[in-house]
Amino acid sequence: GLLKHSLSLGRACVADVTSGKDRSGRLGHYNAMSSIGFVIGPALGGNLMATAGGFKLAVTITAMVFLLNFLVSWWLVHPDQHMKDSHHHVSGDDSFNFTASLTFVRSKTWPKVSSVMLQRFVISVSQVMLRDNFTLFMEHKFNVGPQIIGYITSFRGVVSVVSSLTTGQITRLYSDESRLLFQAVLLMFFSHIGITFAPHVSVVILFLIPVGIGSSVVRVVTVHLYLQKVSPREKGEVMGMGQSTLALARLVGPQLAGLAMEYSTDLPGTFGIGFAAVAAGLTYRHISNGVQRTKTA
Repeated sequence: GLLKHSLSLGRACVADVTSGKDRSGRLGHYNAMSSIGFVIGPALGGNLMATAGGFKLAVTITAMVFLLNFLVSWWLVHPDQHMKDSHHHVSGDDSFNFTASLTFVRSKTWPKVSSVMLQRFVISVSQVMLRDNFTLFMEHKFNVGPQIIGYITSFRGVVSVVSSLTTGQITRLYSDESRLLFQAVLLMFFSHIGITFAPHVSVVILFLIPVGIGSSVVRVVTVHLYLQKVSPREKGEVMGMGQSTLALARLVGPQLAGLAMEYSTDLPGTFGIGFAAVAAGLTYRHISNGVQRTKTA
């Protein structure tokens, strides 16, 4: 928990040094690089867990990788002149001001950002309920071992890498990224239905493809949407709020999934479907409000 946030901070740096036109593509490439770890890690972990003392070995390797990640981040990431200039353009004082943070929440831009944050929270809960419960779901419903689950999770990583690399090209096809977000959420909604009620492992693997595509699009588009609504000085603050929103979803999702699993193997996935449906409704409402504001203007 103390060392893992270099990924989030790196994403904030990418968002800060890229223009709005290129941001979606650059964030997609960044997410693709991080997703490579989800290709290697699960396959390696699944094979290690199948050996004697595999858990201890997996934990030791994980700790070493976290330490290496910390050292690499410390060595490679330096303040960029563009970041300094954009910050100084707004204010010469770079110190953190808690009162200013509260003022931001009460500012006129907050209602616009909060709607995207709410969408991000609901979508994340849906994703977490599927992802964090996936191993138990596969074990109980299909009697699949950790090695096979590792390979399936690695396949999810491959899908995530490929879809993240193409996210920039996908976003360029849409003049309104809210519509792209809505379609991505709908794709995840129907995919969650397919995974939850799949009769065979092959069906689960098939529906993991659209889930990976939708997840990649959602990760990039939500970040871009709320960064469009704030000044350069507020980017880091809003990125932090986004990570807090994800952290809250990661707290709520597993709790709900654990309770649901006590009653049925399919119930966590059903809850995830429900959250995805709510997210689609919120996104559609966001689009409708935007159309109404455009007509009024």
